[in-house]
Amino acid sequence: MTTSSRAGGSLEAKMTQAEIRALEHAGRSSMAWPNEGYDEPSHANDVFRALIPAAFILAAAAALMVALF
Repeated sequence: MTTSSRAGGSLEAKMTQAEIRALEHAGRSSMAWPNEGYDEPSHANDVFRALIPAAFILAAAAALMVALF
């Protein structure tokens, strides 16, 4: 083996420490980190209350389609 093949060859681009650090920081800053705790009230009750009329609307639409066909 020659020294150029062991070192990766002269055609391969080598990243500097600054480039590696910049890529690592760019990846971390674009990630969304969750908060440690969720202090806001849950909205599950609101979702369930909205699903009740939606279910009735879908049932009425299905009944109308069955009646028409």
